[in-house]
Amino acid sequence: MDASTNTGTKSKPKQVWPHAYWSLLALAMLWTFSWYFEDVKSVDGVKVVSTDWRGVVFAMLLASACVWSFVRCPRRILFVKFVTLVCLIITSCLAVYSLATFLGFGGKP
Repeated sequence: MDASTNTGTKSKPKQVWPHAYWSLLALAMLWTFSWYFEDVKSVDGVKVVSTDWRGVVFAMLLASACVWSFVRCPRRILFVKFVTLVCLIITSCLAVYSLATFLGFGGKP
């Protein structure tokens, strides 16, 4: 058997920046379009902003995209991993907030 390595196949380095781009895109979409799903109600004379069910689903999908980007991003470049982590935290907070306003203020199913 030949002990030399096969030079015909070169291993490609994993691309890390697309993970950061997808996380930033998900965060930008959630930040931009979340107002579309808001519902303003009057509870005891006070205006309350809540989220309808479509907004909750939209926020959860984008938060899960950020989770996927964070998990799939290799730890080689810590800055990219940090960017995906920050996007993950912000989108998760916005998703939990939209779910809390949906459940707390009686969103229409």
